[in-house]
Amino acid sequence: MLALLALLLTAVAAAFWWGYIEGARQLLPLDHTEDQLRDRITLLESQRSIDRSTLEQLRVELSDSRGSIDELQRELAFYREVIAPEDSTEDVVLRQPVFLASDSDRLWRYQLVVQKGGSGKTLFRGELHGLLRGEIDGESREYALSELDTGRGSDAFTLNFRYFQRFEGEIRLPEGFEPWVVVLDAAISKPRTSAHQAEFDWSSVRAQ
Repeated sequence: MLALLALLLTAVAAAFWWGYIEGARQLLPLDHTEDQLRDRITLLESQRSIDRSTLEQLRVELSDSRGSIDELQRELAFYREVIAPEDSTEDVVLRQPVFLASDSDRLWRYQLVVQKGGSGKTLFRGELHGLLRGEIDGESREYALSELDTGRGSDAFTLNFRYFQRFEGEIRLPEGFEPWVVVLDAAISKPRTSAHQAEFDWSSVRAQ
């Protein structure tokens, strides 16, 4: 908001200066026509530069604001979904993961979400493993997410949640690897031992 106010004040100052120059120009003798024209050209060029800079900054501000609003709306939709009880007989639900493509070749950001399957405030603990299955040159291959995510220090995601838990990271797919399926496997140790597995088609989880 302060940035927009500063830009508006700049525009007003430019307009005031232009009016001042115009008023002073009227007091000049007629034989100063060439100087007047030169001054006017300089002023117009300066004003055009200011206007262009102002408009560009306004566009950036508007773009950033829209981006922030879109992000908040996505977050709100996410929390509404995870807080609402799932229509599931499972204690733990593995939600569909999201893989977002980046500008860099073969680089993808991912998001994994594990949540409770019904009402209650039970504390769940355990581990979550992720796996990508696909092919390279027609041969089947599979990679653990931890193997492709160089930022991770362990093979498993540690689970410790009462309502839900979200994991985010970044992976680089091996050269020539074409994913088919994303497999999530949750091994729950508390409040009781249980196993949960889900598979998702790559076409359904990737977002451009």
